[in-house]
Amino acid sequence: MLFCQCFTFAARNLPHGCMDLPSLIVFCASLCTRRRKKMPSFAQSDSAAGFLRIAVANSETLANETQLTSETGRANLATLAENDYLRTNFQTRLHFMQYFSVKSRLVLTLWLAALGAIALGQDKASANEKKSQSGSQERGISFVEKKKMPQASVFLPAPPEPSDPAFARDSILYVRGKAERGTARLDTALADVRTDVAYYMTRFSGAMHCKLSTQKYPALAELMAGTLNDVRASIASAKAQFARPRPYVHFNEPTPDPVNEAYSPNASYPSGHSVRAWALAILLTSIDPKHGEEIARVGYDICHSRVVLGYHYQSDVEAGMLAASLGMARLMADSLYQQYLERARTEFAEQKKISELQKQKKAPGQKKKKEKKKKM
Repeated sequence: MLFCQCFTFAARNLPHGCMDLPSLIVFCASLCTRRRKKMPSFAQSDSAAGFLRIAVANSETLANETQLTSETGRANLATLAENDYLRTNFQTRLHFMQYFSVKSRLVLTLWLAALGAIALGQDKASANEKKSQSGSQERGISFVEKKKMPQASVFLPAPPEPSDPAFARDSILYVRGKAERGTARLDTALADVRTDVAYYMTRFSGAMHCKLSTQKYPALAELMAGTLNDVRASIASAKAQFARPRPYVHFNEPTPDPVNEAYSPNASYPSGHSVRAWALAILLTSIDPKHGEEIARVGYDICHSRVVLGYHYQSDVEAGMLAASLGMARLMADSLYQQYLERARTEFAEQKKISELQKQKKAPGQKKKKEKKKKM
């Protein structure tokens, strides 16, 4: 209870920035760690200066208890009281630690370790929350080294500047995309922010007329994850080189996805989401060519979602699709990639046969039900 009162009082009265959290904990612990001499009450201290005087008085008691020389104690206490409320945090921690017994140091260390664990947990939770909101990149296998992938920064032209006539087209299509936010298309665009394999499998399931999942199609999921890693890596240098401001930055307008606005505001060209979506559309078409047009339609729809949200111009999307096409051509030429692709094709064919058999088993039962309804 005393520690809580002390901590609250210190946080409210000490000047902002005079000490970090560990120093503040040590500072408050010094006030609470008294044994013989009664510490003045908080009522006697209505200011930060008075609070420091209490700390000095209490620290003198602690110094005597730990058998520090009076000169050393006075010197340290003078440093504590005169350095503009503990300007040097590291030095202050060293001074206070001299006053603690071994037992007190152990307790303090456990306190700081617990607080550090809590802070680390909060950071991880925050990171996980951001990933769940924006979609995380998979850590799948990499088939081709980044330096061996076609680098978009080499073959892509520079994006159009605001003074370029081509920018007028980007602006017009940006306005058209904004108009779609007032329709059901916005929900789809927000969902398309995700970039994990599980989401893409669900997104392309309708086009392939089957229910894709990481559990049912593990070989395909692994191939998709590796594909996403390699094609995304091929545009990293281009994003850094061109550093094109995103549409919402250029026009200074909010987006329907404000959570991700602070993330890479100057990395509009080429579109990373478009690279991923179009690369997967090419991959899935090679696995299920029968539904290639439907797969391509879904892939382009995901690309267009970036224009609807105001995160990319149309030229960003087209550059991303071009980079994806060249990147997939390079991957298809890799022997290891071909092995994984063949495995995914075999898996897809087997699952298709299983689905057809299940439909055939259900068919007789469905016919009987229809016949019964007709008789009734």
